[in-house]
Amino acid sequence: MIRSIILATLTAIIFSVSSAKAQDYYVGLSGRLGGQFGTGAGIGLSGHAGAAFDDIRVEGEITHNAVGGIFADDMYATAFMANGYYDFDTGSHWKPYVGAGIGISRAHIREFSFFGESEGDDTVFAFQAMAGVGYEIFSSTTIFAGYKYFGTSEISVTDANGTAQGNINFHSIEIGFRYGF
Repeated sequence: MIRSIILATLTAIIFSVSSAKAQDYYVGLSGRLGGQFGTGAGIGLSGHAGAAFDDIRVEGEITHNAVGGIFADDMYATAFMANGYYDFDTGSHWKPYVGAGIGISRAHIREFSFFGESEGDDTVFAFQAMAGVGYEIFSSTTIFAGYKYFGTSEISVTDANGTAQGNINFHSIEIGFRYGF
């Protein structure tokens, strides 16, 4: 269900900006604190670059998310994402936004069991949804805070100790900035 919503949102954004000319290009960084139910706390870090078309932004993002612990099941993923955002015009420096993204992720999983530890890497489909608010502190710089959900399709690896399987479903609070040029 969430994948269908994300794909529909991105398709609408791509068709709406296909004939528009970018008004602003930007780069940015963000960090996240959050977690995954049943796995534990986690952190994330992203770098992104994109273009703004009035109230719509499209960007490419490199992101890394890690959940779990040293002596517990854990997962982490590095992903390359294509994101689309809609910024609501409030007539002020405050800009609420919603967004969605799809991409590909190189994910790592480690599980402990009675038979030992199973771990490995898998390349999987990744998707995300975002909502929050930005504040334009200068004409070219925006700081933002919001909620971000990052998910993957099933990660499955097999080694001598068995099979480790799982999905990353990382819920987080994100803060960051964008610099336009």
